[in-house]
Amino acid sequence: MPDPIIFNFDNPSEEEIQRFIDFSNNPDELDNPAIYHLNASEKSFFGLTFPLTYEVGATGFFPRARTLKEQAKSNLKNVLLTRKGERLGLPDFGSLLTDLLFEPATPELGTQIEAEIREVVEKQLSYITLIEVNTLLDEADTNTIVVRMSFTVDVNDPSAIDTVSITANPQMVD
Repeated sequence: MPDPIIFNFDNPSEEEIQRFIDFSNNPDELDNPAIYHLNASEKSFFGLTFPLTYEVGATGFFPRARTLKEQAKSNLKNVLLTRKGERLGLPDFGSLLTDLLFEPATPELGTQIEAEIREVVEKQLSYITLIEVNTLLDEADTNTIVVRMSFTVDVNDPSAIDTVSITANPQMVD
C-alpha cells in the first residue's frame, strides 16, 4: 500500500496540495487508495453514525465513522429503519420493513423481508453488496424478528465481509 497522504487542512503547503491533486487525478483502481488513505488517517471521518448521541471524550459532538465500512453499516441501518416517504424531499428513501413487521409471522414473511432489503440496498446503497440475508422468527417471542445481513463494501475491500443485525418488535427497534 502507498504511504497515506496526511493533509493539513488548517494550513496546507503547496507540496501537500499538489500531491493531493496528483493523487486525486490518478487513483489506483485496484487498491482504491483514496479510501485507503481516508481509512488510515486518524483525522479523517466519512460521516456521522446514527443514532445521533453525544459521546463524552470524543472528538466532535456527534459519533463519526472512521472507516468506510463503519459508515456503510450506519447507512444500511439508517435506510432500512427509515419508513419510505418519511424523509422530506426524498419520498423514495427508506424501506417498507416497518409495514412488514405487523404482518402475520409466516414462512413467506422472511422471503418478503429479504426481497425488500435486497431491493432497497440495490437501489439506494449500490456500493454495498449483500452476501446473505437471514431472517429469524423468535419462537419464544413471536413478536420479535431478527434480521442478520452479511455484506461487503465494493469500493473498500470486496473480500472483507461484515455483518449487521436488526432486531425488531413492537416495543423497540434496535
